[in-house]
Amino acid sequence: MSEDTFELSFNDSSLGEQSFYKRHVGGNTFADPTSRDLKSPAVQVARKAWEDRTVSEYIGVMGMHYFHGLLVDVNAPMDVQELALLCVLQEQQHCRRFRGIASHLGSSGQLAVPIDELSIQRTDEPLNVQIAKYVFGTLFCGEQIALDLLKWSINQVPDSPYRTAMREILKDEVLHTQMGTDLLTQMRDASASWCDYPGDDWVRQFLGEYIEHMLSRNIVDAEEAACFEDPAQSAQLLELGIPNTLAFKEQYLVSVENLKSKTDRFLN
Repeated sequence: MSEDTFELSFNDSSLGEQSFYKRHVGGNTFADPTSRDLKSPAVQVARKAWEDRTVSEYIGVMGMHYFHGLLVDVNAPMDVQELALLCVLQEQQHCRRFRGIASHLGSSGQLAVPIDELSIQRTDEPLNVQIAKYVFGTLFCGEQIALDLLKWSINQVPDSPYRTAMREILKDEVLHTQMGTDLLTQMRDASASWCDYPGDDWVRQFLGEYIEHMLSRNIVDAEEAACFEDPAQSAQLLELGIPNTLAFKEQYLVSVENLKSKTDRFLN
């Protein structure tokens, strides 16, 4: 664990196994009929990838929790608050689902999370600006990239329980993306009287800053990329729900670039 990460435990208690709670908490139903060698380089790389996906979803939990808090503070409409809470639950369920897959591949559940992403700090900016930043930056832009990459990944890997796990969260990602578009539209049309729209120029400037940030991210894992150079390991990684690393980066760059046209359509 490095100085800029914090280790968290992603495990279950015994409550979820009790009959009284089972109907309320989704169980870990993931099963892989194929016996896997946990010491195989491909399995170890896939485990790391599913651990990273687990952490990413947990960061999503914290982000949606932050967003719901802002909505409560401005007394947003009840349905909007409820949708935000639904998103919190969905991100939590995605996190638990992916943790289950990582555990199946040998993960201990002790995962390092970047300290700067453990929580989103409130600022001194007006609440409507903080809300607009989340709606535009995370829902309108970030969830669109996530949805694009999820759809692409599903089409890149063969049918397997790992592919099924990705397909099962697809409808949730569609909801998150659509919320971004619809909430921003209401704010811009002044039909969302509870949150003032910061203006088209603000959106354009924020988009430029957002894209610059996304393009600066290093999304290529060197060990994963090396694994794809070996045909046998590459085939195994695809079976485990991990698409080709370099092709994934290319699709990521396309998705980031497409945010410009999506925003232009919204503003026009």
